[in-house]
Amino acid sequence: MRQYSIKLNMEQPASQQTSIVLNQANVDSVVFNVKIYQDAAEIDYMSYDGAEFVFLKPDKNNVVDDAEITSDGLFYTLRPELYEMPGMITGYVNLYSGAALTATLYYKFMVVSDLLNLEAISDSYVALIERLYSDVSNIWHVLDQLSLEIGEIRNMLS
Repeated sequence: MRQYSIKLNMEQPASQQTSIVLNQANVDSVVFNVKIYQDAAEIDYMSYDGAEFVFLKPDKNNVVDDAEITSDGLFYTLRPELYEMPGMITGYVNLYSGAALTATLYYKFMVVSDLLNLEAISDSYVALIERLYSDVSNIWHVLDQLSLEIGEIRNMLS
């Protein structure tokens, strides 16, 4: 599991750029731990009745989910569809008191392409990769054979 800390400031309504870069082929779970500050002090998360994470993906589709609220901050485990396409993602944290939206904070993070996928491998490299695979497989076969021969020599010397 990978956990990323995001610090947001209530006095800074503009989107806050993070240094988070996710790989499109990520297989680990990704958790965002959001800390929110007002007047340089961390807010009381338990004073809010609800929180949600909204993500605007590069294809302009939104993903909306409830946040886990604890006394230590807001937590969210990202769904894989969030990083299925590369590009900048704008995240929103909405805080609710009752049914009323009381605050929205913005941040951004980047999803980069998986560098090794079928679209990225040109036809000229396919033969090279197949040859490399064949050579590595042959080496394993030779090492197995050598191991058997060393075992036989040890048995003869015993």
